[in-house]
Amino acid sequence: RGWVFQERILSPRILHFTKGQVYWECRELSCSEDFPTGLPDWGKGLNAIKRKLHSATATAESELLALPADTDGEYRRCRIWMEIVTTYTSRRLTYRSDALAALSGVAKYVQPIMGHAASNYVAGLWKNQDMISQLCWSAAFTLWSRDEPLPSHGKFKPPTWSWSMVGRPVTFDPLRYTGAPKPKGACTILEAEAHHATQDPTGPVNGGCIAIEGQLCRVSLRNRSICQDHDGDMKDLGLGHYWDGPIDLDTHPESLYLFLLQTGWAGPPNNYYYINCLILTPITNQRGSFERRGFAMRADPSEAASAERGLSERKGSGRKVLERTKISGFIILATQRASVATFHIV
Repeated sequence: RGWVFQERILSPRILHFTKGQVYWECRELSCSEDFPTGLPDWGKGLNAIKRKLHSATATAESELLALPADTDGEYRRCRIWMEIVTTYTSRRLTYRSDALAALSGVAKYVQPIMGHAASNYVAGLWKNQDMISQLCWSAAFTLWSRDEPLPSHGKFKPPTWSWSMVGRPVTFDPLRYTGAPKPKGACTILEAEAHHATQDPTGPVNGGCIAIEGQLCRVSLRNRSICQDHDGDMKDLGLGHYWDGPIDLDTHPESLYLFLLQTGWAGPPNNYYYINCLILTPITNQRGSFERRGFAMRADPSEAASAERGLSERKGSGRKVLERTKISGFIILATQRASVATFHIV
């Protein structure tokens, strides 16, 4: 259950009495009567996160906390949080509107290593810890969530860019690449804020906004059909896509927007170059404002050789990729070239 998650994370010692045997865990080890010296790796998912957290917060002189913010230390802290959210959202909540409240204790616990100011925490993301990577989440549909509509949050409605909005398990694309270099941000977050619904800055929120600058490309969605070329230069793309919730593709507007978030090199043994994008729709009568509708990514093994030489040589490559895309079964076609713009996602 979702509310039990932070009890498991924050409790220094836990005993589990089961029908067959007793299990016990602390911040150093997880054991059982069958495995008194430690559980096998398959039983350590949550405990691995606990050890990372406790070693990071045990002292202000810890190795993780002491790393400069402009080095991989920031990315390592970001990855720990993404692992926490991935594990947490795999658990069910009776009321999906509790998504932020049920993680509030953990957010407070990690705040010393994420940045002491409470204002750094916005709707489940840390804006001073590689927030671009934290935006690269996608909803993982399960047997119990596939046909469910987006949850009702009552009077509290998170912004669409927050993972807490979808009320389902989420995964973060950067976590797929273990040992790979830190992804290269392809945009700039100018400001991020959430409107707190209570006095608790880590609790539920009622809306929020990100002001962001980067490459925005208008695209068209076609259901297994061919679209006319735009100015004689319309090309298909090759993106995998993940909608944030059920979507009626028959009535969905044809025009969507892709926004390039980051590019990266997966490293061996994958050896491919990848891009991560948001799928956005414009908000009626609010010029320059968009809502998130999904996440898209593309992995290109043919880019391996050039990617290995360094992403610094790829200025503008993201724009070229955005001009030729495809989405599993449905074709997304660029209707205008990517342009650099500043806009808001709510």
